[in-house]
Amino acid sequence: MTKPSTNLSISVFEPSNQAEWDSFIVNNLTSHFMFSRAYMEHHAARFKDLSFLFWQKNSLVGVLPLCVQSEARVVSHSGLSFGEIIWKGGLGLLQKGAFWRLLLTFLAERGYSEMYLKPLSNYQKSTFDDSNSFFLACLEAKIVLQEASLVIDEQAHLQLHKRKQRNLKKAIRSSLMWQFEDNYTAFWALLTQNLQSKHKIQPTHSLAEIQFLANTLPANIRLACAYNDGTLAAGIVVFLNQKTVHCQYIAASLEGKKNAVLDWLVQELRAFYKSFRYFSFGVSSLRAQQAVNSNLHKWKEEFGAQTALHSHLLLDIHASYRLDSIWR
Repeated sequence: MTKPSTNLSISVFEPSNQAEWDSFIVNNLTSHFMFSRAYMEHHAARFKDLSFLFWQKNSLVGVLPLCVQSEARVVSHSGLSFGEIIWKGGLGLLQKGAFWRLLLTFLAERGYSEMYLKPLSNYQKSTFDDSNSFFLACLEAKIVLQEASLVIDEQAHLQLHKRKQRNLKKAIRSSLMWQFEDNYTAFWALLTQNLQSKHKIQPTHSLAEIQFLANTLPANIRLACAYNDGTLAAGIVVFLNQKTVHCQYIAASLEGKKNAVLDWLVQELRAFYKSFRYFSFGVSSLRAQQAVNSNLHKWKEEFGAQTALHSHLLLDIHASYRLDSIWR
């Protein structure tokens, strides 16, 4: 085995690391704003944080948002849609492998046996980095869930489905206007009502939580509301990260659905964010039923969205020995 530099170390995140952590996230081309400490800690009371920092001498070269799920399992991250090691650009594969070894050894010594990971898809980054996938394959991590996300690649210039074209013609005959808003109260009431009536569930975030996050991260979280004759007809909460516009929450009133206001609002937002390469609708999964919501999936596809996979992987922490034989 080729040996890396011995100037490598890892440490568990402490509050004193917050400024350095956040600076690393903001300036990293393969990261996500959800890994900022402000986002991670808005629900810190629900999760036991066990995040890591990776050091080369005294320089921060990687971070991992992580939390404890049970005595045996750690997750990256239960409070986030995604979670994996975010590396400093230019860090070599040999060094990354050594860090993986250090991390798994640290966790094994503290009694953990499993790590659950939800890596970022490359469309969510400004540059690709598949090094984590390489090591997860070497460690024989198992895919336990594959979710189909729908994403428009704006550079592909795909045509709208004919149904969408008809819907847009219908929508523009209404007296529609849209705007960004800071007050989420009315939209959250509409969203909550829709989720309750359809699926008997609540939004992932409470009104207080989403309002706090939007106020804390205004460059990344915005609410667009569409009105028909002055009445709220539809709204979309967008999460902006790197080169991707992601629709985190979508809702329309009965009148808004009748007049295809959501179709119109999506097209308005695509035009507004035309400098972004990807427009993401997220997954259409019904996790409780281990199925896909076919109507929702079809609605997204008709914009020209293509399937992107969101993988969930389970790693045997004691498999770190497999890294010993990959170098010659």
